[in-house]
Amino acid sequence: MVEKAAIVTGCSGDIGRAIALDLAKQGHNLVLTQHRGSCREIVHEIERLGNQAYLIHADLANLNDLKEVISLTKEKFGALDVLVNNAGINFHTPLFEIDEKEWDTVVDTNLKGTFFLSIYAFQIMKERNGGRIINISSQNSKDGGTLSGAHYAATKAGINTLTIRLAREFAPYKITVNAVAPGPIMSAMTKQAPPDVYQAFLKKIPLGREGKPEEVAAIVTFLASESASWITGEIIDINGGMYMD
Repeated sequence: MVEKAAIVTGCSGDIGRAIALDLAKQGHNLVLTQHRGSCREIVHEIERLGNQAYLIHADLANLNDLKEVISLTKEKFGALDVLVNNAGINFHTPLFEIDEKEWDTVVDTNLKGTFFLSIYAFQIMKERNGGRIINISSQNSKDGGTLSGAHYAATKAGINTLTIRLAREFAPYKITVNAVAPGPIMSAMTKQAPPDVYQAFLKKIPLGREGKPEEVAAIVTFLASESASWITGEIIDINGGMYMD
């Protein structure tokens, strides 16, 4: 199996962990970012699989931190094949209670971080004329944020549009850019929603259950593979049929 290098941001969450492990099983060495949570156990799991994994603390709203992520990747692996912009922050603050500080925190982390890390990744990917960028969006980007704050939904909608723009710009360099938009997934972030609201939300899922982090990871791994080399600019829904287009 040919070893490749990948960056996964936000590895302490359930979805980030599943993505990192799935990519490792497909032969990727990894740079993982953490901010609030800890990813050390994930690093050990990846190493037990026989892959290399390096952990770096990074605030995605801080451009210097993002540059350090890229520098570490180049230092350890010499190249970058896959970037997964997974990290994100969500608050369930009612619309009229969102203040400027909270708004800026969510927008800077989710949207600004995704944009600039993608730009920095492009600079290294284009050297080998190819790569994969996969952004983790959300069903909230399309339904206005039933289980999220308005700022979170707005950033995820921005990620969808950004995905399409980057896909057009990066295509001449054989770099694909796609997004995955999960609905309710069994994760710590989803459980932050009020229990009564969340249970009512689950009853609306046509397939009758919430999703698993591993199901999101499977789509990401596919998009990172050669089998997806002719797919770019897509936002792929995974939500049990809650949102269909």
